[in-house]
Amino acid sequence: MEKKPVRDNVEKLIKELASTQQLRSMYSRDHDLTKKAVKNLYYILDDLLFTEHEITIGIVGDELAYQKEPFYETSRRVHGFIRHLKNIGAVKISFMKGLNEKELEEFIEILALNEETLDATGGISDRLKASGIKNVTFGKIGFGVKEDTSEGITDAVQVARGVFHGGEDLLKEVADNVLGNNKIDLASVRNFVGGIINNLLTNSSSLLVLTAVKSHDEYSFVHNINVAIFSLLQAETLGMEQACLNEIGVAALLHDVGKLSIPGEVLRKKGSLTEEEFNIIKSHAASGAKILLESPDISPLAAIVAFGHHIRYDMSGYPEKITGGKTDLATMIVTISDVYDALRSKRAYAGEMAPEKTYDEMQTLSGKHFHPDLLRNFFNIIGVYPPGTLVALDSGEVGLVIKESTLDIWRPQVEILYDANGNVAKKTVIVSLIEKDAGTGKYKRTVQHSIIPSGKFQVPKKYQAS
Repeated sequence: MEKKPVRDNVEKLIKELASTQQLRSMYSRDHDLTKKAVKNLYYILDDLLFTEHEITIGIVGDELAYQKEPFYETSRRVHGFIRHLKNIGAVKISFMKGLNEKELEEFIEILALNEETLDATGGISDRLKASGIKNVTFGKIGFGVKEDTSEGITDAVQVARGVFHGGEDLLKEVADNVLGNNKIDLASVRNFVGGIINNLLTNSSSLLVLTAVKSHDEYSFVHNINVAIFSLLQAETLGMEQACLNEIGVAALLHDVGKLSIPGEVLRKKGSLTEEEFNIIKSHAASGAKILLESPDISPLAAIVAFGHHIRYDMSGYPEKITGGKTDLATMIVTISDVYDALRSKRAYAGEMAPEKTYDEMQTLSGKHFHPDLLRNFFNIIGVYPPGTLVALDSGEVGLVIKESTLDIWRPQVEILYDANGNVAKKTVIVSLIEKDAGTGKYKRTVQHSIIPSGKFQVPKKYQAS
């Protein structure tokens, strides 16, 4: 939980923001009252961003909230402001370090517009880009603080799906910018990473369900999103602060940016690579680091991770590291995420590996390719059968893992989809594989093996990424 002074100042920020928006809707941009309100608002934000990397507020239900904690009393006082934010699609607002008073003034101009005017001029995103605002972002539904998910896990998956699809769109834009020698939109990247973080903090299982997409090639943005999710999940459980989480998330999302310079026929080649082709593949680490080092405002950590994510714990791998000792923590985290997602996914040159086989394979490389403690922590988080995995149970039933277990990595929570006769289950039942029979003391159900979705057994559409 955030320190109380920060929360108090965020509450003050919300009140001042609502007041400034109202004043601007009544008076001109150059009116003394408007100018004074913007300046007061800037002083509050400047104080907050002196110690915080980013301040994000969002709407949960009918309340404005910070770090998942609603401001009930303040929200009642500014209910008209909240309604306005919903109407214009600004359910999340992020203020980032580096914000200047000019940007804030332009932001208030956008915030003061009504829904009809915004729609007629291309919407919030177009207005932000046109105004040159870099350190304030609006979030859409599914980004950042999630809306009410009381309807259950499927609603939570729906919210997470918004984040996932937003990431695909974002990475397409990043690719276009890199290939066109244009600047990477760091504000949008940070905004997306913030959305992952907030979803992980509120319902990590929902995002993990979506990472179970099994088929993507080396050009696919799905892999990069998955690596970012897995990396942030690891970093969050290690107790890293928000600023560190943001930087690791950005680094993980962009770790393979160097592959944009590799010909598609090499990346997608089926079968063995020639020595020359493998050298081309290996060049993506250094190429990615160079791209990120030349990108303004992006933390050096992103370049470090891009360069080193194929350097193993025992210092084998590529590129050859010429200085220093072991690789840094962020790189080791991203390496685990990268290898895990690659092994369990269907690619051009290899079929997917069952999650239990992926676990066994990575365990044999503990202490060689991977830091032993970090690898142990990773599987303690996601389990052997992560959310989104179809599993066959010893009861004859088939189900979908919907939540990992904190007690036993082999015994997740499962939604029964098919009965022991292979028929679609008549009603939704969620079981915990930790549960034992009271009479015998034996587990009621145990996973026999995972199942690749096929014509007979399918993952319900409500749990799919698309």
